[in-house]
Amino acid sequence: MPILVAVLQTTDLGVTESLLLFLVFGVSGLFIVISMMERDLEENIGDLQSDLNKGFDRVVDAIEESPDGSESGEDEEMRTDGSGLPDETDEKIEAEIEPSGSGAFGGMLAGGAAGLPFGPAGVVVGGILGGLIGNEIEYQNLKEQEQARLKDAAYDALFRHTGLRQNTIELIDITGPRNTENSNWHFDFRERGRQHKHRVELDPESKVWTHQRIE
Repeated sequence: MPILVAVLQTTDLGVTESLLLFLVFGVSGLFIVISMMERDLEENIGDLQSDLNKGFDRVVDAIEESPDGSESGEDEEMRTDGSGLPDETDEKIEAEIEPSGSGAFGGMLAGGAAGLPFGPAGVVVGGILGGLIGNEIEYQNLKEQEQARLKDAAYDALFRHTGLRQNTIELIDITGPRNTENSNWHFDFRERGRQHKHRVELDPESKVWTHQRIE
């Protein structure tokens, strides 16, 4: 940052006004991109759920076409630790959503290239803004992937507690932790063609799924 301040205070390069304009538009662009990503995620949450339903239905069809339509005890033991949550998903939930840095690096290169016409100062400012945007994009992608894994685990937990397959239910509501202690994930389902509703709840700390019937 001291380098950036020094560059901004330099007047003999004749780029101060252009750099300031570039900075203003860059910051505005950052907020616009973030807002668009958030809106896109909200609008496409239904499509994401539909894709998950289709994928799970294909798995269900394959199981039903198998000779006995069931898993062996050995397979069952390998798939879960007894909490109703697959082992692989356990490990992924334990890990915090943390960008790898590749998004920030790519954004930094792109932003630096965009600021090249404004000289060294433009490269610095463009790189910083590009890095911020790239990091935010990567974070949102990771967040979306994590939510998809949680949904898949929720379907699995409901099946283990009730025997209901995904093609007989629909997901109607998701409530995530709200930055409060002992705050859990809630997934609400409704049986297709019936008014019966179910809720599966995940405790992020203990990784235990619980089920309750709701009306």
